[in-house]
Amino acid sequence: GHMVTSRTPGLLLRLQCLVVCTMLMFLSGSLFVLVNIVDTYSFNERWLDKQWGFALEEGQPWTAPVWMGEFGYLNHGSFWLTFMRYLSSRDVDFAYWAINGIKFSEGFNGADGVYHPLDGGPRWVVELFGILGPDWQTVKKAWMIRDLQALMESPARWLPTDIGCISDFLGHFCDIPFTGPDAADADAR
Repeated sequence: GHMVTSRTPGLLLRLQCLVVCTMLMFLSGSLFVLVNIVDTYSFNERWLDKQWGFALEEGQPWTAPVWMGEFGYLNHGSFWLTFMRYLSSRDVDFAYWAINGIKFSEGFNGADGVYHPLDGGPRWVVELFGILGPDWQTVKKAWMIRDLQALMESPARWLPTDIGCISDFLGHFCDIPFTGPDAADADAR
């Protein structure tokens, strides 16, 4: 038969560690590639074209007008940038949600997927996706106004390299108060 020595258990343990480490490296590499591909414009462009963008192709039996209704996003991050680029490249008309700075709420759906009523009952709360502040006059997302105005032109002129606020790429919100063109004119005087 086989001769078992005192070195065999140590050798088997090292072999198992090598196999586990190789599998972990492969899984980590696969996850890294997947995350970096999914977050690219070309991936999102192909996905959106497959979902509904194909209807914009001129001269086809399936060609149809497309209105992108009620989209919104909290920050000037990668999703916003790729989505704006897609809408601009296809010259898609849209309705942004929401302009209001406050909303009446009875509760919210949590990350756990469960509805949670507000403590103290229904009331007016800040609309996180709103372009305006709670006073309905302050523009709290100037970068968003700029991007949406560029999309309104026909053909759209939005440029994906035109970044309004670097802090979003670090995972922060970019709610910079917009004082309007009068303040800029006053500063120049």
